[in-house]
Amino acid sequence: MTGGILKITGTTAGTTGVSVSSAATLYLAGGSLSVTGNIVNGGTFKLSGTPSLSLTGTFTNNGVLDLINGPSALPADFVNNGTVITATSVQILQTVVSGSDMNVMVEGYAEHTYQLQSATSLSPSNWQDVGLSQLGDNSVLTFTDTGGATGGSKFYRIQVTP
Repeated sequence: MTGGILKITGTTAGTTGVSVSSAATLYLAGGSLSVTGNIVNGGTFKLSGTPSLSLTGTFTNNGVLDLINGPSALPADFVNNGTVITATSVQILQTVVSGSDMNVMVEGYAEHTYQLQSATSLSPSNWQDVGLSQLGDNSVLTFTDTGGATGGSKFYRIQVTP
């Protein structure tokens, strides 16, 4: 594939090798991909949900392997020359109090939606969305909880969806 996004939600079997170019994204969204041969990723290879990926050859990543909302295990026979992003890659980078507002910064990876949430207690969790969601664009996203720096304690987290 040389450009755009190919999203697989069903079953694709019998493919003899897969190559993803730098301008392309192959998105396995809970579907099944069976490859007889190698996978070479030069663009973005994204897995989310509980996908099934099987191959008889080597998975060579020269681009971005995106596992943020997918499996935590790397594909079989994996060779990494690129970047692997996982759920642990999504971290709050900085918090800044500005007057009565709380600002929260997070790295926003492309093709994901980010939502700041807050709660006054972790037990039981009662997370509430704060402000609008933002699309990741491979840069730092800033979320503001207006008035969030006043009153009692608050806990923050970022919810990421494919």
